[in-house]
Amino acid sequence: MKKIKSGILGVIVGDALGLPVQFKDRSWFYKHPVTELTGLGVFNKPKGSWSDDGSLTLALAASLSKGYDPKDIMDEFSNWLFYGKYTQDDQAYDIGQTTANAIMNYHRGIPYHKCGGKSYYDNGNGSLMRILPLVFYLRVHFGEDFTTKPYAMGIIHEVSSLTHAHELAKMACGIYLSIANELLQSQDIESAVKQGIQKALTFYISDIVFQKVKNQFHRLEDLEEFRVLDESRIGSSGFVKDTLEASIWCLLNTNTYEEAVLKAVNLGYDTDTTAAVCGGLAALAYDKIKLEWIQDIHELSIVNDICESFEHSLKKEEAV
Repeated sequence: MKKIKSGILGVIVGDALGLPVQFKDRSWFYKHPVTELTGLGVFNKPKGSWSDDGSLTLALAASLSKGYDPKDIMDEFSNWLFYGKYTQDDQAYDIGQTTANAIMNYHRGIPYHKCGGKSYYDNGNGSLMRILPLVFYLRVHFGEDFTTKPYAMGIIHEVSSLTHAHELAKMACGIYLSIANELLQSQDIESAVKQGIQKALTFYISDIVFQKVKNQFHRLEDLEEFRVLDESRIGSSGFVKDTLEASIWCLLNTNTYEEAVLKAVNLGYDTDTTAAVCGGLAALAYDKIKLEWIQDIHELSIVNDICESFEHSLKKEEAV
């Protein structure tokens, strides 16, 4: 429970670090590397602002505080898109197309389980970037071995499918939460990442639904080889495969939360999401984020209140 706030703050701070320099190509960062939290930039937002990554992570945590109800999750996503809930200025922005399409589908009355994009071209990172809070819920309700339980893994896939329903996006979320789960149990980061990947891949290899995409993450099967890949072989686009691989690569090639998220930002392109996804894992791994960065988060009380409510609800459920 104690790492709920760390993990969610890890996403929020990573998002805020990458937001001002989003969309710049990698070569720009060779001359202008990001070293600190800043503001303004492409969306002209104050220092410490989070974007869709942070907002949808908070929306998921807030919904899970009431129990697991995918329809309620979509209601909260709608509250974000249409009313600016879970933002610092009551305005949703930097919205991925697949996410927007799914929420609009829901708004038009389409059932929540039919709203998400199912084509290969819908494999953006919009479900991966918000999935972290689910690991805490699954550990309470299904135990630390939830990756061996099809129903628990099915919940991960259902939460992804609300917006991103292709098997590749669902598998990326499953691998990510399996790694997060191992990081919550182990002090050895590389071992935890390796175990998380292996357990997830074991599940997906045996599931016929994922046969057509199971080889998409083949580079993660040999983690020692993957870790030493040159930066030029690590993508940082909005493609979900790129984001998952980049977040793991940055975590494995650094020694602190700060180093990990800055490395993610300086890969360029989809800087805020790569850093948010990496930041969630790095915060669980190190449980220590630079205090100055946390204090610089604009409207930090919004994050604190949701984290405290989520933690309180899970403690109550754990005690039952």
